[in-house]
Amino acid sequence: LTVLKNCKDESTALELMKILKRTNRTKFKNTIIEPLIYHSLLERTIPSSPKSPSQKYRLTGKFVKKRSRD
Repeated sequence: LTVLKNCKDESTALELMKILKRTNRTKFKNTIIEPLIYHSLLERTIPSSPKSPSQKYRLTGKFVKKRSRD
């Protein structure tokens, strides 16, 4: 949840990694990013090209609605 609460409009994987002080990009993507995408809390800005060097991630409406209820 720390990543989601501190995520700005669009963030790169490296920016998100800094929030959690992580260094291993592959492990971060597999254990943090992918589950958040799977649960529709985060989405790719370039969905057709998941490994694009200019890939960024943004919050989905699902997380914004959930956060506003809390």
